[in-house]
Amino acid sequence: MFVFDAASEPGRRRFAGPVVLAVVLLIGVALWRFPPAGVTAPDPSPPAPPPPGDTFRCGSVYLGDDAVQRAKDDETCRRLSADYFRRSPRTNQDAVDPRAVDISRAVLVVACADQVSSGCPYRERPARPDDVTKISGVLRGMGYPEATVRLARPADPAAEGTVIIGVPVDGLCYVAGIRMGFPPQAVPLSGLLPDGRCLDR
Repeated sequence: MFVFDAASEPGRRRFAGPVVLAVVLLIGVALWRFPPAGVTAPDPSPPAPPPPGDTFRCGSVYLGDDAVQRAKDDETCRRLSADYFRRSPRTNQDAVDPRAVDISRAVLVVACADQVSSGCPYRERPARPDDVTKISGVLRGMGYPEATVRLARPADPAAEGTVIIGVPVDGLCYVAGIRMGFPPQAVPLSGLLPDGRCLDR
């Protein structure tokens, strides 16, 4: 007759616990890798990004508590949004078009000219007529003699106190408001206005 030794019961339980846990884990892995018929295994790959739509997003870049500055940023966004939906659809959706990058880099020399060392001072000042003259000269030197360069007007898609530029680029436009003392932001090429220009007269 087999006699069970009660003194060995705790040891058997300690041994059985890890074994049961290991079996459960193995079964779970098997079901995940080889699901039963009719059951779809979870897809570990990230979801595909939504297709691009005709949308425009703009928000205030000012993070302080100055209500006047925030209102100015909101007004600039309103101008940019109105301008965006007036333009023809872009044929080039690349936000880092090399031609746009080249224009930004060239204008950077004028926008940051007040800084003695390399870089930008990041202290904005109102744009002046001589800034317009310098930027126009830079763009002509790049082969864009038809570029429109002026101090931003109230209806322009740019902030008050900036130089706005509209550069025709193979049926598209580089349009940006240049803040003096700050490097130009990288902007995608945009479509033409209904009259075929990059900026209103």
